[in-house]
Amino acid sequence: MENLGEIYKVMICDMFDNICGLSNDNVMFYKSWKSNERHKSLGVRLKRSRFIIPRFRTFDIGERGVTSLSFLADLDKISAYLTNEPGPFNGLVHAFKTQKIEPGARYATKYFDFRLYKGGTIHFFPKNDDVIEKINLFVGKVRRWLPTDMEEANADFRTQYSQAETFKERYQTEFSKRSREGEHCLVYGLLQASEDRREEYEHAISALSDSVCKVQVDLGIHAGTALSYQSQEQLLLTAA
Repeated sequence: MENLGEIYKVMICDMFDNICGLSNDNVMFYKSWKSNERHKSLGVRLKRSRFIIPRFRTFDIGERGVTSLSFLADLDKISAYLTNEPGPFNGLVHAFKTQKIEPGARYATKYFDFRLYKGGTIHFFPKNDDVIEKINLFVGKVRRWLPTDMEEANADFRTQYSQAETFKERYQTEFSKRSREGEHCLVYGLLQASEDRREEYEHAISALSDSVCKVQVDLGIHAGTALSYQSQEQLLLTAA
């Protein structure tokens, strides 16, 4: 019980990275609260309306099928943990175990609807923004992409975070101007590059970070600290 919080912290962050890493369509970028060497000034969150898992299998014999069901079980556990609704419920594992899942049909569970396509791609549709937003806020705060209290951030910071889907195409267009050959799109994998490949991806990560900042400046978005949270020294500088 003492380790339960840490266990879920690891589980939630691993689930977040797994979903982000499997499809670029799942990933939304924003300017982070704290810059760090690895991600520069980038924050990341999951798309709220839908996320995609390619090459999904639950019917294979052996480890691959078990791994897929484990993914569903972890997503059920995380959803219940973050919404503080423990106990039996109609989750994803229950749906796959009790129903014959037909390709193309849409199925409902407590937290997600889902649709499986031929070839193994599965689309998950959150029943509401609550679970996905709790995952995004949890990971964002753990990794210091978000402030502990969103009220610490000004309206522009909250706008570029909440409306990241709106700006993604513009980030992509700007990134295509700055990127080198082979650096084609906004890829979450760039931010997960292993230590021995960091130098290889350094230009792409910087170009991606600079693209987000440039688009926001062009749009008149200046993400930062809320005025009421500024230090006295910052207030004097602002007034000057």
